[in-house]
Amino acid sequence: MLIDLISLNKSINLNVDNIAHIGANLGQEVSTYNEIFPNSYVYLIEPQKLLFQELEKKFKNNSKVTLINKALGNTTGKVKLNSSSTNKSAASILEPYLHKDIHPEVIFEGSEVVSIDKYKNLNLKNVNFLNIDTQGYELEILRGLEEEIKNIKYIQTEINNVPLYKKMPLLKDIDKFLQNAGFIRLITVFWNEECHWGDAFYIRKVDAKLRTRIRCIIKNKLFKYKIFYRTTIRVRKLLK
Repeated sequence: MLIDLISLNKSINLNVDNIAHIGANLGQEVSTYNEIFPNSYVYLIEPQKLLFQELEKKFKNNSKVTLINKALGNTTGKVKLNSSSTNKSAASILEPYLHKDIHPEVIFEGSEVVSIDKYKNLNLKNVNFLNIDTQGYELEILRGLEEEIKNIKYIQTEINNVPLYKKMPLLKDIDKFLQNAGFIRLITVFWNEECHWGDAFYIRKVDAKLRTRIRCIIKNKLFKYKIFYRTTIRVRKLLK
């Protein structure tokens, strides 16, 4: 995780019930969740079969972790998942685009057919914190929450300023959807100075103090212009 949840919790005292981590990989964040929210149950949702087998071994004796072997989105059925043999974190329903130029070390050469479902169909109990890391498929997952989004208080999600995958949403698209759903972006952290991708933390507006909301609005506007000038030239070069 690029966002320091421990420091964030000390700053605003997160009131987390249970957690759903979508795109769980190997469950690296569970120890952090256990440290900050010891009374919370964690749902790890991971579509890749080999990674899911590792999760089963790792958490077989942990009664507070529930594993779900599915992809999530805004549809149900089966879907092709593109995967990389050089990076287990790089797997997406979307087809790689600028990812091949920005991260040439990550080679997409594999795929598998996985089950896909909507979050609302999982009927998870008392989850109010989502962590979504699905390589460009985040917006489809958010759409699949439907009415369940009203029960969510915090959302941490991967964000992008350049189209690493074809037809993927960018930060502005995630912002628009979540603003309409009653959220405000509290924290934004990018992987490096080129700001191609990173993580953002959103909080429901009614749960944020007025001063925090005003500060977020100003900070996000300044951030928007800074990132625009930083990425525009780089993206134009890649798209030539």
